[in-house]
Amino acid sequence: MKRPIGFTISVIVFAWLATTGFMNGWTILSGSTESAPNSMGYIAMLYAIAAAVSAVGLWLMKPWAVIAIRCWMVACLLFLIIPEDMRNKMMQGGIAGMLGFFVFMIVVFWLFDRFVRSKFLNQN
Repeated sequence: MKRPIGFTISVIVFAWLATTGFMNGWTILSGSTESAPNSMGYIAMLYAIAAAVSAVGLWLMKPWAVIAIRCWMVACLLFLIIPEDMRNKMMQGGIAGMLGFFVFMIVVFWLFDRFVRSKFLNQN
């Protein structure tokens, strides 16, 4: 089966997200920034690893890519439960803004998950 163009675009995006995630995680964990707690650095590394594995899985058209993408989605959502002082600095709109953003992310993630799963289901 030929790789869908959406997968190719997603691979490029996931590769970029993995690169930036590793750079952010390294910056935070190395102590270069005092404003971010180490927990954010660990989440950034988890995010980067999940994005890299997702890119590889989509490139190779492996069904386990769906699980990797879901792990990446969880890492994204973990950033919403970071310490409150960081959340207040990062999120405009307070609790309502954060909940609206959370709902938006869930919808986008659900649509992307559905797209990826449909391509693997059609492959068989």
